[in-house]
Amino acid sequence: MRKQGKDQKTPARIQINQHNKFVRRVFNETFERGGRFYGGFWQQVGKDHRKHIRLNGERVIEIDFSGWHIQLLYARKNINYYEKYGSRADPYDIHVPEINDPAYRRWLIKTLMLIAVNATTQAKTFMAMQHTDTPDDLNRPAGLVLSNELLGSILDKLKAKHAEIGEFFCTGAGIELQNVDGRITEQLIKTFTQSGVPILTVHDSYLVPEDYNRDLLAAMMKEYKAIGLEGKHLGGTGLASLETDLAYTRVKQLGYLDEEFDPEEPEGGVLHQEILALREKELTATPAYKRRLSAFREWLERE
Repeated sequence: MRKQGKDQKTPARIQINQHNKFVRRVFNETFERGGRFYGGFWQQVGKDHRKHIRLNGERVIEIDFSGWHIQLLYARKNINYYEKYGSRADPYDIHVPEINDPAYRRWLIKTLMLIAVNATTQAKTFMAMQHTDTPDDLNRPAGLVLSNELLGSILDKLKAKHAEIGEFFCTGAGIELQNVDGRITEQLIKTFTQSGVPILTVHDSYLVPEDYNRDLLAAMMKEYKAIGLEGKHLGGTGLASLETDLAYTRVKQLGYLDEEFDPEEPEGGVLHQEILALREKELTATPAYKRRLSAFREWLERE
């Protein structure tokens, strides 16, 4: 599979094979830091490619939490972001006169903010942003240079817009929020796999066969609320403010690019990337993996 390279012109190749169909949790120092699921090939490609995935031959629907980490940071201040600022509020809507393309501008602002939440310093924030590839469906405006000066100006505007949570920027707070992602994702995986329904996860975004879109939405709302009842997972501040009205939890459903796809036609499956089950080469757990899994289960029992 090809996607845009770093120079925005040369295609970059992403390998899809029988060894990157599984995910694993990755923690950071303790089981309360990190804990997201990594490893699936679908996490390495953009939304435009994920739309072409088929699960058991069916189209997929992708739903994600909107402004998820921003909501969680506001919750640490006992603020429901969408309740306070309105259900249609856009946390990434700031004025950047250097960029006229609204789609690219929003992507840049959103990406910079998410990086700032996870990075430990401003310098690391800028460096990470400067090394982030532009998505395939966007084009960096001609002549635009993501200098430290420009990124610093945007970051200052974000801090001003989100003054209540500005203290969390460039402090590495995101590593704790990722633990919430992981806990929700774990429960969603269990819910669907126990029902025999495939589910793919991209941190706070989830893909299932489109016939299960309502089931996914309901499960996401359920786990969102359940995590909200466990304030200890966010530094002891609680998430009570997020329980008030689930209508403020914004999700979006992604459309499809291949409306002409027809698996019954000889040439109708060109865009269909069928991922076959492993047969003779089933993956086996290593002794080291089993030890880590045992330690994690012991930690869960202590909790």
